[in-house]
Amino acid sequence: MSQPLVLLALADDPVATGLHAALLEHAAHLRVRACKEPAELVEACATEVVSLIILSHRIDANGGGSLLREIGAFATLPQAIVLFDDPADPHRALIARTEALDHVLPPGRELQPLVALVDRMLSRRALEARLDSASRQFRTLVDNSNDGIYILREGRFIYANHRFQQMVGLSLDELLADDFDFLQRITSPKSRAYIAERGRRAAAGRPLEPRYEFVALRNNGEEFDAQVSISYIEVEGPERTKVPGALGIMQDITERKRFEDQLVRKNRELALLSELQDAINEAVALDETLRRGCERLSVLVGAEAVGITLIANDELTLRLRSSKGLDETLTRALDEIRLDAPSLLAQAVRNSEVLVVDDIRDDPRVAIGVVRDASFGGCIVVPLKTHAEGE
Repeated sequence: MSQPLVLLALADDPVATGLHAALLEHAAHLRVRACKEPAELVEACATEVVSLIILSHRIDANGGGSLLREIGAFATLPQAIVLFDDPADPHRALIARTEALDHVLPPGRELQPLVALVDRMLSRRALEARLDSASRQFRTLVDNSNDGIYILREGRFIYANHRFQQMVGLSLDELLADDFDFLQRITSPKSRAYIAERGRRAAAGRPLEPRYEFVALRNNGEEFDAQVSISYIEVEGPERTKVPGALGIMQDITERKRFEDQLVRKNRELALLSELQDAINEAVALDETLRRGCERLSVLVGAEAVGITLIANDELTLRLRSSKGLDETLTRALDEIRLDAPSLLAQAVRNSEVLVVDDIRDDPRVAIGVVRDASFGGCIVVPLKTHAEGE
């Protein structure tokens, strides 16, 4: 970091030489330069990074006020101190209306209080510069985070990082618009009641869980599973007042949810097999075993209908041996199916694999017309094998 530059514009003030020397002696890290003419000071402020300027009230007819306004017209006004001899000088009131400080030299014109003031001002400036640098670094980290980060003020977006904009497919300008509707634009209809209820609870001051999941909506209509961690904070509002706000961190958990659903499905399949095995071990007659198996499966998975099909003695055909909830039409359709047929049942047996169908009306693997036209939503086909004793 370069040395702070202090400019002195003291005209014919008697303290000019002494102050220059005192500043250099007090802080060797400073660069101190005397500007003989006001124009020299204005040019330096316009072309260099100036940390502080010290003016004499003698510099112009307005106690330095005119020079400060001129600097502000051509450059960013640095920190400034205007020196006065008389506490009752009326120009002090003019300086008080600017961003500069006024300093009255003591009767003995001791410079130590002024040097101490300069040191405090430069230390504060250095701290502000470090804080500003840290703020920029933090902003860079937030902007490049893999999580969507946003800030709400009274329910309206006031910030959203790049990742959040990518998630919802909306620009920052769109998110910050006064008429932006969080519930309609980025919340799936599946979750709107839940999000609305959270809003009502927050408005009523009721406690809310800091982490929640909902189905979010991209601008193109695509849905995705989202998890939000939220902290309720106060943010700056109009006229520097503090108003309710929230800091949110959102993650796209679609893949994680899909994996969890697969685990749940596999666990249910294992439980189904275990229950059916228990039924087989408990029963004596085959028909009784199959009947009890259908009943247990129906309760276990909450199914509307269950059927158990066995390989016939010819080893070429599947025969429906027991069922629960299947009407006569479906029972006839499933009564006899060849193992080489393009059927879910036959495929499951041939490949020894569990088949899951989310919608029997749209899945091309459902080859039997009356099954596809049935009122059921989905189905699971589980192949079972038994082993002879001693095998």
